[in-house]
Amino acid sequence: MGSQLFVAGFHRGKAAGLPVADALAVFGLTEADESKGAYLLPCDVTLEMSTWIEDNCLTTLCIDRPTDNDRLYSEIFLLLSKGPYVAFVPDGPLATAQLEVKNHLPETMQEGFGPLVNVTSASALRSTLSDGQLRVQSVSS
Repeated sequence: MGSQLFVAGFHRGKAAGLPVADALAVFGLTEADESKGAYLLPCDVTLEMSTWIEDNCLTTLCIDRPTDNDRLYSEIFLLLSKGPYVAFVPDGPLATAQLEVKNHLPETMQEGFGPLVNVTSASALRSTLSDGQLRVQSVSS
């Protein structure tokens, strides 16, 4: 997997998301768990997650050096299922668990990432994002 995995929320073309406490609860975290501007995710290996918050909603998160850990993708899929979010890796496709998110994406995201991929499980999410990374690596190799 690549160096970063992003999850971003949108509503009517603008940043949106779940209340911070609800979004963090998906990962078994609270706001008190934040340390030095990031959270450490307990997914068998410790991963660093940075967040962007607007109007007390978690609008974007970035996971540095994601792994193929099943728990990580289960938690991200759960977040995609609960809120207006898409997940993506640099130069990969946009993935969502809610197709109606397509109507809320900024036009530039739709143009830059191509068609939105609807995922129906954590394993489909992992496969979609991994395939995007493999495609990028083979082009740049």
